[in-house]
Amino acid sequence: ELYGPWREARERTVAGNPGRFTVGFLGRVVAIKDVKTLLRAFALVVRRQPLARLLVAGPADEDRTYFDDCVEFARRLGLGDSVHFTGKSLTLAEFLPQVDCVALSSVSEGLPFVVLEAFAAEIPVVSTDVGACRELVEGTSGDEAERAGFVVPVGDAEKLAGALLELAADPARAAAFGRAGRRRVERGYT
Repeated sequence: ELYGPWREARERTVAGNPGRFTVGFLGRVVAIKDVKTLLRAFALVVRRQPLARLLVAGPADEDRTYFDDCVEFARRLGLGDSVHFTGKSLTLAEFLPQVDCVALSSVSEGLPFVVLEAFAAEIPVVSTDVGACRELVEGTSGDEAERAGFVVPVGDAEKLAGALLELAADPARAAAFGRAGRRRVERGYT
């Protein structure tokens, strides 16, 4: 199984770094992904979790101006070494083991592959309420055991930060979300 080694690598990373909290964004760094709202949210996270890290992995060349604006915005927010823009240098197999949750701050999506990939690696997701994200993250039954993360309104940095902080504060719940996501992918997606 493709994702098994990635889950194992992530387990080793987590075990070797207790107390860490790394948020991952994997996607094109373009305006529709609203990376700036994610950066605003992460600035709020760092105030409460100073050791938190944000890994922004994805190509910068589709809209270089927006990418450069995001890098400058992170600097102006004082995020310094807390945010790492990797470009597209990381493979999925390198990215997933490094993160404790995946954040999706998009203003528009269909069915984002990154959510399914995160779930396959047992990683919880915080997503904006776009496209199929609510159904993917919360399931269809309304049962808490089906929940695989949190869904927040588009453009709401405070709610996005709040959801990320909830995951950081409760690793056991985050792990349960990750397991629920994995079950969803295994049952419904190939």
